[in-house]
Amino acid sequence: MPESARRTGPLGKVLIGLSGLAWLLAVVAIVLMLFAFLAGELAGMAALSGIVIIAFAVGGALLMTGVTLLYLYLSRRRRAARSA
Repeated sequence: MPESARRTGPLGKVLIGLSGLAWLLAVVAIVLMLFAFLAGELAGMAALSGIVIIAFAVGGALLMTGVTLLYLYLSRRRRAARSA
């Protein structure tokens, strides 16, 4: 196990897992909307609704990734300051 993985606490691991799940859901939403669009099921306002769903999914994934990276950065910085 790498040294960085051992130093990541339980909250960091949960955040990493949630971030991965958010990206997985974003990819699923994109693929489903793409299939529906190519099949001709989305037209007019439904197409706009699909774009909004994709935007929310990707935005949520980006937000979750940002929170995760910020938490990991601050926790490592705090640990380094404590050991110095």
